Amino acid sequence: MTTTTTTTPPTQAIEELIEWAEQRGSRLAPSVAMVHEAGRGWGWIARETIPGGREVVSVASQTGLSYLNALEARDSSRLARHESRAFSHTHLGRLGRECPHVVGNYFLMQQYLAGEQSQWWPYLRLLPQPEADDNFSTPLWWREADAVFLLATNVRPAMEATRRLWARDWRRGWHLVHAFDNARHFTLRLYEWAASIFSTRSFRASLTLPHAFPRDQAEWRPVEACMVRHHIRHDNFAVLLPLMDIGNHSGHRLVDWTANGDSGHISLVSRESIESGCQIYNYYGDKSNSELLLAYGFILPDARLDTVNIKLAPQLHALERRQRLLCCPPPPPPRGKRPEQELIFCLHPPSPWAEASAHDNDPSSLFSAGLLHLLSCMVANEREQLYMSSHADCCLEHNPARFNDVLGRNAVQTWQLLHQKLRADMDKFQTTDKLLSSPQNTNQHMALEYRRRQFHVLQAAAHRLSLYLDRVRSENLFGRQGSKQVNRQEATAIWPRVELASLELAYEWLRQFPDVYETITHAIADDQAEPLPIDWALLLADWDRSYWVIWICIILLLRETHLLPASCPRLVDWLGSMERSYQNVLQTKHAWECERRYDRAELETIDSMLTVIVKEPFISPGKKTLEQIKALAFYVYQEETIFMAWEMKGGSSAGMIIDQSILCIS
Repeated sequence: MTTTTTTTPPTQAIEELIEWAEQRGSRLAPSVAMVHEAGRGWGWIARETIPGGREVVSVASQTGLSYLNALEARDSSRLARHESRAFSHTHLGRLGRECPHVVGNYFLMQQYLAGEQSQWWPYLRLLPQPEADDNFSTPLWWREADAVFLLATNVRPAMEATRRLWARDWRRGWHLVHAFDNARHFTLRLYEWAASIFSTRSFRASLTLPHAFPRDQAEWRPVEACMVRHHIRHDNFAVLLPLMDIGNHSGHRLVDWTANGDSGHISLVSRESIESGCQIYNYYGDKSNSELLLAYGFILPDARLDTVNIKLAPQLHALERRQRLLCCPPPPPPRGKRPEQELIFCLHPPSPWAEASAHDNDPSSLFSAGLLHLLSCMVANEREQLYMSSHADCCLEHNPARFNDVLGRNAVQTWQLLHQKLRADMDKFQTTDKLLSSPQNTNQHMALEYRRRQFHVLQAAAHRLSLYLDRVRSENLFGRQGSKQVNRQEATAIWPRVELASLELAYEWLRQFPDVYETITHAIADDQAEPLPIDWALLLADWDRSYWVIWICIILLLRETHLLPASCPRLVDWLGSMERSYQNVLQTKHAWECERRYDRAELETIDSMLTVIVKEPFISPGKKTLEQIKALAFYVYQEETIFMAWEMKGGSSAGMIIDQSILCIS
């Protein structure tokens, strides 16, 4: 049977819904009245002052609609009796185990198609109807002219992912009804409607159904009852509760939900006094504006709700490394056959008093727990991975002292990649802004305000990280003019103890070895057919890694001949640490294969430069071969540099910020 169209006036329909619910054991407190609010639909209002702790509405669980009703427990006093045709037994059993929410969506479709014959028709006819997009305020039902305003925001990819999920679940569930005469009416469009109804109006099973449900009922097989309890505990399906879902959301928890296992009722109780004439708000949970917009079609003015999602797709080895550490609980196991999974973290808006805070220099408070820790595991090089495996308390969030020395490079790269991610997201906003016209309706105005606030959060966090990285850059080995202003006690607590070196400054540092400096700079100028002094900005794009390998080789050669000055003990210690850290790797074929990433011209340049250098008096590989020196240099460049913005000091680009490879000495 297909749905019949009702012409019942809205006020009469809501009164008939209340009567229908009360006949089945639900009740609306006498002090509560129904009110229709433009743009938000029906809601509750206090007829008189309601003291705190007073019941507002109580709903009998037998009026609920969910996947449980499809299990054909017709004699249960806890489920509504209905005469609907049973779903395919085989497919109901399988889907009931794997994805009960799909069964619930199909059951709602079945009831809608039954029309007035459905047990829940007084409720169903008041829901937004599937015939017109305008019946839903959520972005998933917006016209594309409105949805384009959500490009680059958190909501747009969530919309696309939701539509893909709905299409997949619709196909999976169709076998439940494939033998029905009206199977062709169970369309994707109707499934999207049913899924939207559940996502916008349902309640969590764990909060509204007793954990012991079902209990002492002969018609439930033990295995089936155990499965249902598991689904309830883990919220694997949701429940529609007619009358309970009428309350609007305020963002503040002013009510509590209570489930009474003995009476089978779910009640909404006020947490504090509600004045006469005031609207009584439900509480949808602690949700961000992104979640509210996607699920319910509105945002709230509270700036604290303007969180921005940051997505990471770590490989399995990074997840395993994180799991072995003590800092954070392990992430949920990957779903399906794919070993990697996408994890979502939050970027929080800065607090209004952050500028005056003594800890404003530390940006870690802007990010949700686990983000920095996981990212540090993802970017760890071979040396850092080995250290983490023997120090389970490594955590950039809770134990930054571990990152002051050995893991200094890891900390800088973690912050650098995070800053790069924020800037990339900001660029997406600015690019898509060019596609937007002036807003013409409520949806577009709301979406524009939402995207403006999302961009502001990204911009504020990127600025904070930029200041942080500027302070880290001031601690560079070959240009300490800014580092004297750093409070060392503060730096130990907040900044990783790592020295940074750009290629330009590294070669300038060689001036203290006049013969070496003159020989190598002339060789580079001749090789590049460029005049002296060298304009390093012109070489970075194509030759930075080659000249870094050459410079590292020169430093290693100077160390072998004991020519490094006593004023650079940290550089000497670092070179020794690199040699010890990678001595096992250098004995394997893997280390020597680093050279294969360089083209012939680069390798020829490296060899010719080193041939010139070793002809200098007092320069010698010592007990090592030049090939061993090169192997270590190739590996150090690969493992110990990061790509980040750096200010050029001289040449045609003096004062300009250019992305380049920076050597980290920790």
